[in-house]
Amino acid sequence: MNKKIYSALFKFSFVTVFTFTPAASNRDALARARNAQPAPRRGSAIKPLPTARAQKTTEARIGLKLTEEESGMVRGSRAAIIAAGFSAPYFDSHFALTRVVNTPGDRRVVWRFTVGEYSTVVSDSLGFYTDAQGRRVDTHSAGAALRSAHDVLRVIPRRRAERLMRSCIGAFTNGAVVLQAEGDAGHTALVFVASSVPKPRREDRAGRREREEREERVKRERAKGGQAQVDEIEAEDEEGEGAPIFIGAVNLETGRCTKGEAIVDHPVVRRKG
Repeated sequence: MNKKIYSALFKFSFVTVFTFTPAASNRDALARARNAQPAPRRGSAIKPLPTARAQKTTEARIGLKLTEEESGMVRGSRAAIIAAGFSAPYFDSHFALTRVVNTPGDRRVVWRFTVGEYSTVVSDSLGFYTDAQGRRVDTHSAGAALRSAHDVLRVIPRRRAERLMRSCIGAFTNGAVVLQAEGDAGHTALVFVASSVPKPRREDRAGRREREEREERVKRERAKGGQAQVDEIEAEDEEGEGAPIFIGAVNLETGRCTKGEAIVDHPVVRRKG
């Protein structure tokens, strides 16, 4: 019997956004005196910063000083994630640059994706190939991992997500929020994943008697020096032990839960004839 157990850390980040509005007195008059356009009033649409300016603002905010090559990595990573399906304004509002790694064996751009109560890390690993003109072209893992993505605009509350998970797989542990492909079509979704807490196996009288008989057989075989037979008996004894562990995935937009049984490969030693 094959079983596989997955484990992950569970973390929710709470993000509070404070908005400061400058005083509006004499603003329009000063603008007209300077023959300039008035500053936008409260409630008007705010245009996103141009890409280069937005990147410099992000780098300054988190204290990053990037080389020209690293800045190119960031621009390429941003373009790859947007090409996966996110809009540019949405990306600039919900993705924050956290780290750039540029070593010969490890080239990565790490982003923090935040929406509502949820936050998760998106790590974009870079490779490259050489085109017909001999130019080096970077490849981005995020472009493939986040295929068919879309702007996540509404999410269910964290408490509701936890209730849905409990009703789906029972008591759970090791929860995590991830951006991952979901379903047969492989569309990217924001998902809360967790594994169930295994229930202790109840052993009846017949089960105890069977276990004691197996233990007695192991002792006899060891006394005879039959290690191959002992391995086979112990392997068979391990098969079927413990209750199954389930993996649950709650879509944080729709609330739909997908349930599957964890599987791990377990080799069985057979006695050679």
